[in-house]
Amino acid sequence: MIKTENISYSINNKLLLDQISLEFQPNEISMILGPNGAGKSTLIKLLSNQIKADEGKIMNNGNELQNISQKELAKTQAVLSQNIHMVFPMKVEEVVMMGRYPHFSSKAEKNDREIGHEAMKLFQVEEMAKRNYLTLSGGEKQRVHFARVAAQIWPDGMQQPKILLLDEPLTYLDIFHQFDFMDKLKAMMQEQPMTIIGVLHDLNLAYKYSDQVIFLKSGKVFSQGKKEDVFTTSSLKEVFNLNAKFILNEGVRHLLF
Repeated sequence: MIKTENISYSINNKLLLDQISLEFQPNEISMILGPNGAGKSTLIKLLSNQIKADEGKIMNNGNELQNISQKELAKTQAVLSQNIHMVFPMKVEEVVMMGRYPHFSSKAEKNDREIGHEAMKLFQVEEMAKRNYLTLSGGEKQRVHFARVAAQIWPDGMQQPKILLLDEPLTYLDIFHQFDFMDKLKAMMQEQPMTIIGVLHDLNLAYKYSDQVIFLKSGKVFSQGKKEDVFTTSSLKEVFNLNAKFILNEGVRHLLF
């Protein structure tokens, strides 16, 4: 479980996050939603220990985040964002193997290579294994990074939950691969206790796949809870200035704009 207790963060005297207290449970997909400038990406950076909160604390599986070394954290937690800039020519399989770096000291073991191969198969990039990563399309590159982070937190049979942090990871993907990625995350959660926390702009996709939803507005938590409770016509109007409605189709609630 990840828990934040009254965390705040500011830069250049501008308050980006204000007294944020949240809990993220294993085996749940939590989506952080809000308009531009709400503080979504900043929250992900705090949860991943890329930046430090000005006040408050973050607990990661019972330990205070600031007391966990980056190397140990990387063994159980992976981060995937939309902007991954690489300038050196590397083979796809080498990029995927980067996800295993926290798990070996100098040379990949047989188990690491097998996991890398399985991750490439899972995200259907194994046929690109020998290709130069820099020659791939934007969507292909993103799928390679899906395989990389999957290799990093690959199920290992241990009870300690793995953690996956997603910051707008679906930007370059076509609609099939967006749904495919989310379906595969759910499948991975069946193999290993996992806490998934994501930032998305696509409200329909978030509504379909989330268990918990957090609406941020102006650096504060506007509402949080089960998606059925957070996604309301009034909250969507106040947070996103959208006129939305819900319909029932064969017993399933759908969001329409």
